[in-house]
Amino acid sequence: MNKFIHNTAIIGDDFRYLQGCVLSKEQNKYGDVELPEEIYIGAFSIIGKNSKLGEKVIIDAYCKIDAGATIGAGSMVTYRGTVGSGAVIGVDCVVGGNVSEGTIVGNRCRTFGKLIHKHTDSTISWDFHETPEASVKVEDDCFIAHGATVLGGIIIGHNSYICSGALITKNVPPFHIGYGTNKIIHHSKWKGELANNPLFSKEE
Repeated sequence: MNKFIHNTAIIGDDFRYLQGCVLSKEQNKYGDVELPEEIYIGAFSIIGKNSKLGEKVIIDAYCKIDAGATIGAGSMVTYRGTVGSGAVIGVDCVVGGNVSEGTIVGNRCRTFGKLIHKHTDSTISWDFHETPEASVKVEDDCFIAHGATVLGGIIIGHNSYICSGALITKNVPPFHIGYGTNKIIHHSKWKGELANNPLFSKEE
């Protein structure tokens, strides 16, 4: 992989879209964004200021990385995925959903659902909280399927699998499967092909 940055990508963004701003070529700059020697940034993607992108990162077309986010080496953001400000994505991950501000995603994870805040006070400022809401933490080697929602300041333990359409608002222990609404079981109790997923093979 060589360095490829599509000419429609906006890098070093520090303004809010659709609220009176006007785009110009002068705003299509790298700013304080750290760009490695090998990277791919696709068409119409947006990379916020002060974000850090590791070697061989792929940001697919129409994806958005907010200011101050970190994407680890070898990771990919695709399917119009978004990574919120201050979020940290580990190495060799695939992000195809919504990762909210301050979320931590470990190494070798694949997440296609929504990792979001609870918004227990819906009247406060959207952009600034004196005490930020707790964010989701996803440990290493997890899979979060399409349509899943993981909500609030909870931990998804390493080598866990969150099924499509699940709603998870409480901690998931390592090597567990989350499905439905807060239904969480050890992978060995799952009746179906998923129990044989190599994701669980590292358990001692």
